[in-house]
Amino acid sequence: LYARLIESIQQRGGRAFLDSSGPALRAGLAARPFAIKPNSEEAGELLGRPLLDDADHLRAAQALRDLGAGIVALSRGREGLALSMGNALLVAKPPSVAARSPIGAGDAALAGLIWAVVDDCDPDETALRIVASGTATAMQEGTAVGDRALVESLRSQVRIKRNT
Repeated sequence: LYARLIESIQQRGGRAFLDSSGPALRAGLAARPFAIKPNSEEAGELLGRPLLDDADHLRAAQALRDLGAGIVALSRGREGLALSMGNALLVAKPPSVAARSPIGAGDAALAGLIWAVVDDCDPDETALRIVASGTATAMQEGTAVGDRALVESLRSQVRIKRNT
């Protein structure tokens, strides 16, 4: 189903963003989506190995690109993000904040990725927006979403480390 949906979107000139797990993630990757946003557990399950540190996550992000994704934003929760985009491979670390609820943080991170793509951002700015969006939502109670002002204030606190 996911592969057919992705192919349909792309045939109409759209860009498909996939946030899934297990067999659906594997099938979706076969259709070469524009971008994916798995978390560490989902990526590790797909690749058949645990992802423990920055290096593991960077290798996994690149491996997922090799499997068909155009952009890989590999979410690491409180540890931030590994991003493979264009020729860039980087890690983005969030600021230390009082997290109240992880509910919706991954969805907010995906929204940050889409926001960056719509604005044609470079990889560094893309990572800043993804991490700040997810972090802002994790700081909220229950299912509330972080607002734009909070996302903007967190952007300047995200640390980027490029893989060289």
